[in-house]
Amino acid sequence: RGGAGAVWCDRSATVAVTPSRRVAVVDVTGAGDAFAAGLLAAWLAGAAPRAALTRAGDLGARAVSLVGARPVA
Repeated sequence: RGGAGAVWCDRSATVAVTPSRRVAVVDVTGAGDAFAAGLLAAWLAGAAPRAALTRAGDLGARAVSLVGARPVA
């Protein structure tokens, strides 16, 4: 949903909605990958759906605020 935030729905009818972080968009390259990485890492570490979405959104926001697909190390 990009700037509209994210929604989590699962088989048990758990629904979580998180807003997006507002950042200046510089380059969208890699934003979806960063979002997915944040979501999966948090979820597999045991985070609740809302926390996993928040982490995903944080990484997606960071990705769009930088030029290119990877931050400078």
